[in-house]
Amino acid sequence: MNERVGAGVSSGAVRWILIVGLGIGVVYTLSPLTVLTALAAVVLVRWAGAGSADGERRWVYALLMTAIALRALALAALFATTNHAHTPFGFFFPDEELFVRRSIWMRNIALAIPVHSADFIYVYDEAGATSYLYPLALAHLLLGPSPYGVHLLSAVLYLAGCVVLFRLVRPAFGAPAAGLGFAALLFLPSLFLWSISVLKEPMFFMLMALGAALTVRIARTRSWLLLAGGVAVLIALVFVEQSIREGGLVMVGGGLGTGLLLAWLVQRPRLLVAMAIVGAVAAPIVLTRGTVQDRVVHSLREAAKLNWGHVNSRGYVYTTLSPRIYEDRDTANTMTLHEGARYVANSFVSYVAVPAPWQIQSRSALVFWPEQAMWYALVALVPVGLFVGLRRSPDLACVLAAAAATAIAAVALTSGNIGTLVRHRGLALPYLVWFSVLGWCTVLVHLSDRTRDHADH
Repeated sequence: MNERVGAGVSSGAVRWILIVGLGIGVVYTLSPLTVLTALAAVVLVRWAGAGSADGERRWVYALLMTAIALRALALAALFATTNHAHTPFGFFFPDEELFVRRSIWMRNIALAIPVHSADFIYVYDEAGATSYLYPLALAHLLLGPSPYGVHLLSAVLYLAGCVVLFRLVRPAFGAPAAGLGFAALLFLPSLFLWSISVLKEPMFFMLMALGAALTVRIARTRSWLLLAGGVAVLIALVFVEQSIREGGLVMVGGGLGTGLLLAWLVQRPRLLVAMAIVGAVAAPIVLTRGTVQDRVVHSLREAAKLNWGHVNSRGYVYTTLSPRIYEDRDTANTMTLHEGARYVANSFVSYVAVPAPWQIQSRSALVFWPEQAMWYALVALVPVGLFVGLRRSPDLACVLAAAAATAIAAVALTSGNIGTLVRHRGLALPYLVWFSVLGWCTVLVHLSDRTRDHADH
């Protein structure tokens, strides 16, 4: 009898192994990239919880596995709702179609598969050129055309960036703040959407997260050899980011470079104070020089032209320049220093406030409003979290703050389209959110202590 039971159990186990293996084989045949990204997700989940206590590890696993499942469901819904009789594949954002088509054409050219002459020309067109296309083309080349699989690739890249930042922040900011920040990055609607898009943002974010972690490591090393090697890798990463996105050199190089300098200075308080005094004395003198003012105005005029282009694009827009400048793009060349100062102030206020309640002009914007309310709450708590973060881990706080500041400046000064602003605000949000949740945790602890004190009295 026992032998029969044992044989039955063994037979059932074998049957399930065969079923699972057959299922994996079918999925791999239909979409090899789905299976490979699933394996990568398993490794990512294990790494996210490595070194944590049992209770915290279970929460991390639950958060990350839920995030993966929701993204897979969203992509399944995209596939199910796409009319493949009229279009070869579905997409969430219009730009995705261009990236997928262009990368498949690159794959076809590499395999000597005939393509239309117009498609051949477009592959090498400078408009929209980015090194991001090459990983996509490589995936299509190795695994066959994968218009839906590359969505999963983007998701894995984004989730990897989230895990990198979580593991970077956790030792310094504590489990509650790190866990809340991790959850916010995984489930905020706008970040959720572009994390499964075939756009540049997921890869750009993942590399930026690695750069932030490397910058903190460089700031803490005492070995000149490791310092030189780390800086070399960081410089290479900055140029890769520039090849992915125009402005990446300024955004990533400026942010991480400034963060590294500040992180190095905060460990040397006397030098920091001395440099602050020198800067406070020298800045007014330097800014009164005509050549310096000319350079500042020229830079603002170039940014204003980009803003003009966004304002004159499709969709709902907002304005930050003087009304006369929007009459013609070349009018930006006559912008004065005072107009530039107002433009800068308006840009940063709009970065935080837009879309305001009275700017909601569509149902989609109304659906977005709950996240906008959360955005206001997050921004309000950033100063508190930054103050606490500087006390807990000055080097980490400096790197995160500098990364966020450069992303904010790059987007605030050039954007004028509400949809584009919301999307590009995600470039800074992954760094701001840690200060926000740290501020939230600090406020809760303070209120809890006050309540306990009143109860004791």
